[in-house]
Amino acid sequence: MLVSGSSDAGVTVTLLKSIICWSALVGAILCCSCSHVHDDGSGSPTCSDGQPAQPQPAEPSLAQLVESLDTAEIEYPQHRRFLSGIRFIVPPMAPLDSDDGVADLQPDGASLRRIIGAGVEAIPILLEHLNDVRPLKSQPTSALSASGVRPVYLRLATSFEDDSLKLQSSRISKARAALKSSPAEGYELTVGDLCYFAIGQIVNRPYFPMQYVGTFQIAVESPQVFPEIVDEMRAQWGDLTVPRHRELLKKDLAQSEVLSKRANAYARMATFYPAALSEALCEVMAKEDHPEAPGYLISDLDYDADENVSKCIAERIVSLMHSTLTDQQVLVGLACVDQLLRREFGLSDAKKFLEAASTAFPESQPIAERLAALPG
Repeated sequence: MLVSGSSDAGVTVTLLKSIICWSALVGAILCCSCSHVHDDGSGSPTCSDGQPAQPQPAEPSLAQLVESLDTAEIEYPQHRRFLSGIRFIVPPMAPLDSDDGVADLQPDGASLRRIIGAGVEAIPILLEHLNDVRPLKSQPTSALSASGVRPVYLRLATSFEDDSLKLQSSRISKARAALKSSPAEGYELTVGDLCYFAIGQIVNRPYFPMQYVGTFQIAVESPQVFPEIVDEMRAQWGDLTVPRHRELLKKDLAQSEVLSKRANAYARMATFYPAALSEALCEVMAKEDHPEAPGYLISDLDYDADENVSKCIAERIVSLMHSTLTDQQVLVGLACVDQLLRREFGLSDAKKFLEAASTAFPESQPIAERLAALPG
């Protein structure tokens, strides 16, 4: 118990003041905006230049990031200035052996990546802003007028069901009847358009507010031009949960109708649900590959370092040697070999397959190149 006026009390009070002062100083060192902090005797930590130490601003929330998209720095590819493509722009890690970890068709930017990387958590906020008509400071259309490309209003996403991703040529041919009058003086992308795109990035769906459709035309499929998009999107994704999202991506991974849908479902699962990735992926790899593009999915497995996935790739290559090798099986096997080389896993199995393939196809240059690439 402290008694006013006692010497022990004075010492204790002085000690407490020192502790409080140094606690504030340490706190300022950890969070202030200047590199050198000291106590000038006033009880308030200051920077080395004599200015009061200011706490660093907290990271903006998802709501704040979406609210500020109109002024965010958005980068667009130089060779194709349109919001198009479904390849994931938020890879969970650098590809194992590639310098192309970012999509070459989509817009990009730190704020946009953070929003999309939040996954299901960002969906309600994005849905709320679908009808946000504020124009973006960063526009992709600055070079369109010089190239003679003109925008047209066109609905391309004809269905919002879970299996809505169709081949682009089919979607365009079915949507010609939805053509509206063309904008007289170009079109400025809005916050709502970027939110539409971001939702598609999260749920692996082709929500492109602007894309090239040939004959010097850019299709503008904007919630601002087609207000029904807002109601359809909110009805489709308003109750999205983590379990439903995970199952949706697993379903996309398992389907074989659209190759890019499978590969992009893999990239999203590797980001959002890595613990569920290997089981879902191994089930797909154990089946026969797509007849039109054998090894397509396996060759695209660049966004994980999961040992279980590596084991499944090795098992797949071993299974190919149980029968006479066909051209298609060799293509699948070469895709497996490339992945095993990148992952430095199962190289003995890779060597056995290549030796068997070399016997079956002795003139094959791709087989010979990979045999030469094996260590030792």
